[in-house]
Amino acid sequence: MKTHPIDKLESNFDSAVMRLKEFLSIESISTDVNKINDCVAAADWVCKELDSIGFSSKKVTEGGLPAVISHGPIVKNAPRILFYGHYDVQPADDLDAWLLPPFEADIIYRNEVKIIHGRGSADDKGQLLTFIEACRALYESTGIPVNITFLIEGEEEIGSPSISNVINRYKDELESDIVFISDTSMIEDNTPTLGCQLRGFLGEIVTITGPSHDLHSGNYGGAVHNPAGLLVQAISKIYDTDGLINLRNFYKDIEDVPFEILKDWIKLDKFSDNFLKSVGLSTSSGEKNRHIVEKIWSRPCMEINSICSGYQNEGFKTIIPSTATAKVSFRLVGEQDPEYIRASFRNHVREHIPGDCKVEFESYGAIKAVKMDCFRPEFVLAQKILREVWGRKCVFAGMGGSIPAVSHFKQHLNLDSMLLGFSRSDDNIHSANEKLDYECFTKGALSWLMILQEMRVNSSIEYEI
Repeated sequence: MKTHPIDKLESNFDSAVMRLKEFLSIESISTDVNKINDCVAAADWVCKELDSIGFSSKKVTEGGLPAVISHGPIVKNAPRILFYGHYDVQPADDLDAWLLPPFEADIIYRNEVKIIHGRGSADDKGQLLTFIEACRALYESTGIPVNITFLIEGEEEIGSPSISNVINRYKDELESDIVFISDTSMIEDNTPTLGCQLRGFLGEIVTITGPSHDLHSGNYGGAVHNPAGLLVQAISKIYDTDGLINLRNFYKDIEDVPFEILKDWIKLDKFSDNFLKSVGLSTSSGEKNRHIVEKIWSRPCMEINSICSGYQNEGFKTIIPSTATAKVSFRLVGEQDPEYIRASFRNHVREHIPGDCKVEFESYGAIKAVKMDCFRPEFVLAQKILREVWGRKCVFAGMGGSIPAVSHFKQHLNLDSMLLGFSRSDDNIHSANEKLDYECFTKGALSWLMILQEMRVNSSIEYEI
């Protein structure tokens, strides 16, 4: 008699945590050139684990750190799933702020909650393992009922510079019906959340050069152009008094969120109440008469990330600086074209800078927004399963950030991505003392297992070797 998959999953939890601790001990920091060997070791670890549960894995490199492509057993007449995740992690440089060493993962209790402590526990190694452990339990019991391919990259934390090349090179191997991703958070701590859209991204670095060198502000002040002042004036004119972005045709390719989804967003009172309070603020910016959730998930924005000019050391230096630089990013939605927005931004800045001053621009990435069909069968099924596992209605959420791979899956493979993450708001992703609650790890694995079970076409699974 075969073991039931859920029983097998539960009996594996202790060993699953040991596997996760081993994975978390690998210092796979993609931004650190001294950690390249660690990143390769993490890719090897993923290959080894997937091969142990019936998959066939390989490392592929397209100009950067290796990605892993792994294919499970072929199941005739069954859905095809592409699971995407990443093995790379953020640096853990503020060691004094960590309660325990970041790469010596352990199970501890924090505020009476059982947690898995360590860099990468929530982003993304722990969440990646929720899906692998679901596959393991199925493999060791009744068999994996659908066709699964893994694409696990090692450059997500540095903007995924190689992922487009990987997807294009191996697009035939990656053909699927849908992409599953577990690299996001629950909007409220016990509210399962399905991501249905991601904002796009556009980055620009703009430098204004005025006088040939720094000038004495007493001798020249009031008579020559100040690049810092020019830059601030030019950028400030982009912000409308109503919170809108004052660039040509900025809003022309944007649609409002369907009411069926928006009404659930507006009910997220706990999230909205804590959103500003958690960062020490009480009033919101941006478009008037828009809900906070709507602003960060489904509306575009422009943010000044930094402005640098003049003397930056201790003390005071009374100069007119010769240059000023700003780093500006846009979050885009709908069908907004990043390159059109880039050109519009540059034209706006040029129009507000005198002809005898020089303006230079540097591009820093561009990703289109992605919107998924959250009424397709996989999303509806996941919503049903998540309610069973978590005991609460699932929320279809937007995501304010960007995941480059999701845009590339849509662009190159025409695939929707279902974003199902189990991280909580206090998991300290990218910060000291990152953690993943043990409950989220186990319930996450159970959620995936039940989704995969329900996706099978019929009860008679036919494997093709």
